[in-house]
Amino acid sequence: MIDAQHSPRPSTWFLPAERASSATLEAQIAWALTNPVIDAILSTWSGAAAVLNTHRQIVALNASYLEAVGLEDPAAALGLRPGEAIGCGHAREHPGGCGTSRACGACGAAIAIVAAMARERPEGRDCFVTVPRQGQEVDLDLEVHAAPLDLDGQSFTLLTLADVSADRRRAALERAFFHDLSNLVAGLSGACQALDDAAPAERTAAADDVRLLAARLAREVQVQRAISSARPGALGVSVERLPVARVVTQLQRLFQHHPAAAGKALAVAPPPEAAIDTDAFLLHRVVTNMLLNAFEASAAGGQVRLSVEEQADGVLFRVWNAGAIPAAHAARIFHRFFSTKAGEGRGHGTYVMKLFGETYLHGRLGFTSSPEGGTAFELRLPRSLGTPVPPWARGAHPA
Repeated sequence: MIDAQHSPRPSTWFLPAERASSATLEAQIAWALTNPVIDAILSTWSGAAAVLNTHRQIVALNASYLEAVGLEDPAAALGLRPGEAIGCGHAREHPGGCGTSRACGACGAAIAIVAAMARERPEGRDCFVTVPRQGQEVDLDLEVHAAPLDLDGQSFTLLTLADVSADRRRAALERAFFHDLSNLVAGLSGACQALDDAAPAERTAAADDVRLLAARLAREVQVQRAISSARPGALGVSVERLPVARVVTQLQRLFQHHPAAAGKALAVAPPPEAAIDTDAFLLHRVVTNMLLNAFEASAAGGQVRLSVEEQADGVLFRVWNAGAIPAAHAARIFHRFFSTKAGEGRGHGTYVMKLFGETYLHGRLGFTSSPEGGTAFELRLPRSLGTPVPPWARGAHPA
């Protein structure tokens, strides 16, 4: 997680924590219940809609909004803020509730609400949230719109939600799949060409490259099928004895001519003479994403560092770059749809790192980041997938 600050926790990291008094809230809810304008808006709106007071508390909502937040009783949502009603974990990270934690500064819903209030005009944002549903953590991508609503001399905000998770998931899958597929096909084509042109003494190595890339191509289809699901099912792992030095060598070869590394340097520390029993493809995918993120976050002429450290119960892969992740982004970095980059179909890279590294490789993925020390992502893996899950990896799951 991001480096801890040694200062007292403020009353809020983003929006005011204060709420309406009980008497004021009850009066607003009673007034909204009988207001014909609010009734007309909520009853005719085709999607999820709620009315918020100036403290961002729900005073009225429609049936679609209840369904969207996973509640049956309207009374259970009245008086809550949007994140509290939907079950966002960040709403419990600070005593002030929804809108006051570190992560809330990057929340699309919070930003849309405060912008609509301040600018007195409709505002729309994307909101990425992980919520509990039927005993599981589910990632949602919501289109949020907030609009000022002035009635009888009182100021409110109309908040509407639309779940676009399926469409965004499909776009992300297509983008990631075709990008990775084209890279593999290009590599396979080049390896086949090398096989045709190779001298007899070099054909064995070229044939090995062809077999490796063909196997990765088939494995890529399996992996993409898994991450296309809202709740990725059991992706079978293929365990093999894997020397750490081999992984490092393959990664060096991959980024030697990779576009993301153009004009930048990869510094690799000598790897330990250790081996682990794990899924080579999934490990390669996780560390590759770690390196890609580091190169993309580095300025021209910058350096990315890769190191592997042998530990008593496993190994630790570390990727460092000089950039820093803003605190608000750091709190949401592993959310499925969250991305600091523009464009549809993004926000899967860090989520996939967490999913594969923890759920399937039984590891632990984390990071530290500060303006002074840069950013370091770390993947800690057990020596063998065949042994009991180590204590530090128990309960690991994608955020």
